[in-house]
Amino acid sequence: MTVMKQKPSIQNTILLLLMIIAVFSTGIYSFMWVYQEYSQFKKESAVVKEEFLNSNKARVKNEVERAVKYVEYKQSQAETRLKESIKSRVYEAFNIATNIYNQNHGLKNDDEIKKMIKDSLRPIIFNNGRGYFFATNFDGISELFVDHPELEGTDLINVKDSGGRFVVRDQIEIAKDSDEGFYRYTWTKPNVEGKSFPKIAFIKHFAPYDWFIGTGEYLDDVENDIKQEIIQRLRTIRFGNNDILFAGTWEGFSVFGARKKPYRRKSLYNITDINGKKFIQELISNAKKGGGFTSYISGKEYSQRQKVKISYSDAIDDWQWYIGAGFFATDIDALIESKRTELKENIKNFILKALLVFVALLLFILLMIKSVFNRIRTNFESFLHFFSEASAKFSEIDVPSQHYKEFQQLANAANQMSLGRKQAEEALAKSEKRFREMFEQSPFGIALIGSLTGHIYALNPRFAEIAGRTIEEMKGGDWMSITHPDDVQEDLDNMALLNAGKINGFNMEKRYIRPDGSHVWINMTIAPVAVEDKTHPRHLCMIDDITARKEAQEERNQLQNKLQRSQKMEAMGLMAGGVAHDLNNILSGIVSYPELLLMDLPEESPLRNPIKTIQESGMRAADVVEDLLTIARGVASSKEVLNLNAVVEEYLDSAEQQKLEKVHPMSTFETELDSQLLNITGSASHIKKILMNLVVNASEAIEGSGTVMISTVNQYLDEPLKGY
Repeated sequence: MTVMKQKPSIQNTILLLLMIIAVFSTGIYSFMWVYQEYSQFKKESAVVKEEFLNSNKARVKNEVERAVKYVEYKQSQAETRLKESIKSRVYEAFNIATNIYNQNHGLKNDDEIKKMIKDSLRPIIFNNGRGYFFATNFDGISELFVDHPELEGTDLINVKDSGGRFVVRDQIEIAKDSDEGFYRYTWTKPNVEGKSFPKIAFIKHFAPYDWFIGTGEYLDDVENDIKQEIIQRLRTIRFGNNDILFAGTWEGFSVFGARKKPYRRKSLYNITDINGKKFIQELISNAKKGGGFTSYISGKEYSQRQKVKISYSDAIDDWQWYIGAGFFATDIDALIESKRTELKENIKNFILKALLVFVALLLFILLMIKSVFNRIRTNFESFLHFFSEASAKFSEIDVPSQHYKEFQQLANAANQMSLGRKQAEEALAKSEKRFREMFEQSPFGIALIGSLTGHIYALNPRFAEIAGRTIEEMKGGDWMSITHPDDVQEDLDNMALLNAGKINGFNMEKRYIRPDGSHVWINMTIAPVAVEDKTHPRHLCMIDDITARKEAQEERNQLQNKLQRSQKMEAMGLMAGGVAHDLNNILSGIVSYPELLLMDLPEESPLRNPIKTIQESGMRAADVVEDLLTIARGVASSKEVLNLNAVVEEYLDSAEQQKLEKVHPMSTFETELDSQLLNITGSASHIKKILMNLVVNASEAIEGSGTVMISTVNQYLDEPLKGY
């Protein structure tokens, strides 16, 4: 067995060379001389730097305090500004309503004038879409409610705000007692669920109709407008060396600052400088304490522009803001650069004197390094040859031929890597074969899709079969082209949530449209797939055909609905039958006793007509009872041989027809009755009601004057008439 000779270490060889260079390149004399020069330079620089820091601190502190005072002044104007704005708007609406009333009073009725006023005020929107007018009468009935038009015409007298105040009642009292005034309450915002906000409204009495007209504004909306004005003003301020102000919230969100696009949606509360200092937290802490200075490093760790920055911050307590400004302490470098230049010149002269020594040393080092690197180059060439062959086939490095121990270790690792790669490729080939078999033979449809474009990159035969297409037809297409239009939006919404990282996947039921126009129901599961290109994410889509289950579920739902309707009709029939029998007992006396009275009264008695009217009313009531029994039994219980001509003439002599003629005096009622009309079998009361409904509908359909024609004719039908 051959014992491998111990090779020298590259680490030890290079370390030895560096020690030789360090010994000959540095000396006690050089060190002491350079140290003395730099000490003097530092003392002089410290004095200049202190004066620079003090003057700039005073400057930025003064600018921040001026900004805070400006914000406090603008805050104090918020409510006054709100009241002036809504009052002027209500006066505008009041003047519009008064002008419409004055111009149309006496020419149009009140309902028309009211509608004109509401139509004029409804489209007026102001304050960036937040403001609108409302109107309510003194009975608490809403006349104009732009935000909730469905409440117009409803009684709002008992409406309360979140504090329990009767808002409409209080506003009516203001309008009655003072004619106009402001009212403070809490109210919900459109599209904001579960929270109420302080709001101030101004109302004014509109005397012609005893309305009060008003509008309101949320305090926080006005405050937000003021914030935007303040931001626009403060971000334009420049001072000193083009320095600017910055501001943020106590939660660490940027309000405005040096960045073109501040982190408005990302908190900077825990951000650190390159030394790990959480300077945003310190800026906020100093602001809460009444103001203070914070020092930190500005710039990224890899940046060439790392600078020490000193900032002063103060607080806007009501808004939980901090406002600050700063300056770069490193700007002092320009002031002391002349002294640094002088120092460099002195060092340069010293280096020139030592250069001759270093040249001799360098020649010696180069000779040694050349010898070492000739061997290293030989070893590198063997590695290059290995890696060029290993990319295409299995290869090994000759370990004993390496000159240094570190290269022998690398050779062993490279050989193990090459062997491991060979084994991994063999295992991967087997795994891919198994996956392909599972993919092709899966009972579920599987596809790889792009989540942003819907592009189908790959799919198995089952996926194409469910979609009613071939793999060639679908590959390269997109899922939206085969998705039912009613399901596309839900799919897009889920994809948007998935791409935004709000969900890790989703499951939904949807429909695919097949080429023949039919659709198939599927259960789809989407899960993300890890890819290197983050700009083109892909997802695994798995589908299963659930059309049969959906159709069975729909059939069950239809049967359930039919059963429920049948049960309702049965219950209604039982109730109608019970009521009808009770009413029949009551009506028997009303119908029979007038008949007995008429038998005893002489023909010329004035009581005969009233008694006949009572008898006829009782008989009509009996017909209503008969209708209830028809509902209970499902069919008319009384049928007789009838002549339609007689039914028509009897209806035309009825009180109902006489009342209809009074309601529609411009309508004329005529008949064309077939004298050879055949008899029919049916319920006289039901046919009479049908005739009455037809005549009433015809009368109401006439605009102005017209004629309602009632005609009868014999007709034999073996199929439905067209248009009936």
